[in-house]
Amino acid sequence: ETLFGNHFKMNRSKWSVAEKQVGLELLGGMQTELSAEILSDIMVELQQGTLDSKLELDVLSASEKQGNPGLKSLVKNYRQTLTDSRGINNQPGLLQGGNADRGRNIFDNHVAGQCIRCHDAGGADKQVGPELKGIGKTRDRTYLLEALLNPSATLAEGYALTMIGLKAGGSHAGRVVAENSTDLTFIKVTGETVRYVKSDVMTRTVVKASSMPPMLGILTPFELRDLVEFLVTWE
Repeated sequence: ETLFGNHFKMNRSKWSVAEKQVGLELLGGMQTELSAEILSDIMVELQQGTLDSKLELDVLSASEKQGNPGLKSLVKNYRQTLTDSRGINNQPGLLQGGNADRGRNIFDNHVAGQCIRCHDAGGADKQVGPELKGIGKTRDRTYLLEALLNPSATLAEGYALTMIGLKAGGSHAGRVVAENSTDLTFIKVTGETVRYVKSDVMTRTVVKASSMPPMLGILTPFELRDLVEFLVTWE
């Protein structure tokens, strides 16, 4: 551990971002005075604004994991300086430093996240959420992260949640994708597409909220960072 710590100190400036991220993760798992010293120095860089933003999440995570009381105090003080009503700054380090390949895997395969079911299910008329391929051309990282942390804050046009109440009983949440004078086509939040005869519908209410839950808690901060990187580069 001492050998690696010294190696990190001497060579960090020559390493790629990915190598530095791995190095910080390893330091976080070392309960030694040297690892605490190195992480403390990097925390100071973060506080002074001289640290590469792609390493922000890594140094915060490593410092919290390392367990040194002084390090924990540095992290606490840093977090207390971050205030933002949208919640973005209160979850620091998620905008930069992700891995697009890992993000793609999360989008396609994360069981709890279920991104692909709502956002890449065959087009706007076949899915609950908006298409996201190419969104990085029109939206920046901050917008994408906010949409993940607080989906209801900025709803994509036409994707507000609609509640349908049936005369026969029962209600369903989802999105109306087509309608005429007699019936409407509705995609439930489960992904199921159904057609309702309008005369069978008792209530229809548009809710200014997203059917998508906030992703923090479903995805880890590192997974969110990777997903942002994937979305901003997906073409």
